Amino acid sequence: MKFVFRIYGKKAAKDKKGVLVNCGCPGYVQTDMTGANSGAPKVPDEGAEKIVQLALLPPGIPGPNGCYISDA
Repeated sequence: MKFVFRIYGKKAAKDKKGVLVNCGCPGYVQTDMTGANSGAPKVPDEGAEKIVQLALLPPGIPGPNGCYISDA
């Protein structure tokens, strides 16, 4: 399961339909689950930035694809 995004990234590249498959980690973020005083360095808006960037990649670009992208 650890690198399943790489497998699906390769499959998507072979299909040539413009789908990119990546895995994004926002890092340690202050949430209801971690608690506001947990020492997490990011607020939710900051944690979402990298994930939103991945979701809004322009159509037709070749990558990143099959990557683990961390903003920790």
